[in-house]
Amino acid sequence: MSYTILGSQRSPFVRICRMLMIQNSIACQFRVMNFVDDPAAAAALEKETPINKVPFLLDGEQKIFDSRVIVNYLTGKHGLRQLTLDEENIVSAVYSCLDSGVILFLLKKDGFDVNGPGFFLARNRARIPSNLAFVTPWARSGQVRGFELRLNEFV
Repeated sequence: MSYTILGSQRSPFVRICRMLMIQNSIACQFRVMNFVDDPAAAAALEKETPINKVPFLLDGEQKIFDSRVIVNYLTGKHGLRQLTLDEENIVSAVYSCLDSGVILFLLKKDGFDVNGPGFFLARNRARIPSNLAFVTPWARSGQVRGFELRLNEFV
């Protein structure tokens, strides 16, 4: 059984899915969609997925959207250990940091002053340190079971 994952090389959400698959020896082809810099790739992405985000996974004809859904799908399909509720909260905090980072990156790429005033910008800037403060005690506690990744296989 082989999957195809579509996404950009720089997306942290694509990397999460790819690392899960590599760590668990799940065969996968990676199809790069450089939608940030290539208008044709952006148009192709919009045609492929109604949520217009990467990653998305192809399992035969089945399309699975969003990295959290992909991870849950693969976890169930391959009998991998389910996360505890506390671990899901940690993952949500990490995703929140990543989401804010991506939003700020894309706004800056489009010429916005991401350090300027405004509720939306301030809220996204504040989410990163707030979530890191939540995650740090867990990371220092040594309870990081099941989160180890063989990063050298991913590069």
